[in-house]
Amino acid sequence: MGNSESQWKRSYDLSHTRRETQQAVAAMGSWRAAMLGRAEPDEAGSDIDIEH
Repeated sequence: MGNSESQWKRSYDLSHTRRETQQAVAAMGSWRAAMLGRAEPDEAGSDIDIEH
């Protein structure tokens, strides 16, 4: 360990936020594709069963 609180925030929080944002955008795109019938739910990466 040995990292100060400010070092921890700089190295972890920023990358965590960026990664979460990228995952959210990808999930919204997958959901939209599944809703529009452009992809099967499994291909869209959704865990929700969508009935066609």
